[in-house]
Amino acid sequence: MTEAVGGALRGAEALHRALRLVFVTPGDRDVATTLALVVAACAGGVTAVLLREPQLDARARQCLAASVAEALGSTAVLTVSRDIAAAQAGRALAVHCGHGGPTVASVRAAGYAAGRSAHWPLCAEDEAADYLTLSPFRPTGRSHPRALLTAEQVTTVLAAAGRARPGGVPVVALGGLGLDDVAALPDGLSGIAVMRALAEADDVTAAARSLRRAVEARWPLDASPGGD
Repeated sequence: MTEAVGGALRGAEALHRALRLVFVTPGDRDVATTLALVVAACAGGVTAVLLREPQLDARARQCLAASVAEALGSTAVLTVSRDIAAAQAGRALAVHCGHGGPTVASVRAAGYAAGRSAHWPLCAEDEAADYLTLSPFRPTGRSHPRALLTAEQVTTVLAAAGRARPGGVPVVALGGLGLDDVAALPDGLSGIAVMRALAEADDVTAAARSLRRAVEARWPLDASPGGD
């Protein structure tokens, strides 16, 4: 685990705590709307924001990352999808890697924790990452959807993540999830990542608050992989 980032938010336990409820920005709104969504989600208790926004040019994404970081303050952490320069602008905790993005090694060399968007089966880059978002648990709106994860596949990933290093590697459930899904998700996860459940909510803050309560009930901190 990189020791160069995140102030006190270092190590497996800190990542487990930071990734309990992750808001993934939708990447289909203007800058002002995206920032307003982030502010509302944070008011409801999200613990991390994964900033995507592939539709923006590099400079605009960097400016948005800086604005998001200011809005988050100390209430939540920022991770940035694939863009190390935007992570620098936003003083992010981590850079989230995926197809076509930077490697885990290059993200660590830049001084950031490295996340990966993982599917089944895991690849070598997934196994090297500091945390994983694992998907899909439920159907999504992808035009070419992936096969849903089976219970056996999830169990295998969680077992591997727990053995990967001291404290384990946080694994966050992703893919079509909402409030009603949380209670049925398996033990061993650190939390969930959601997009539409917040971005399309009538009241973003209220929706985030309900999700946070459900997450805390499903994975109490003293029972989570990174808990005390």
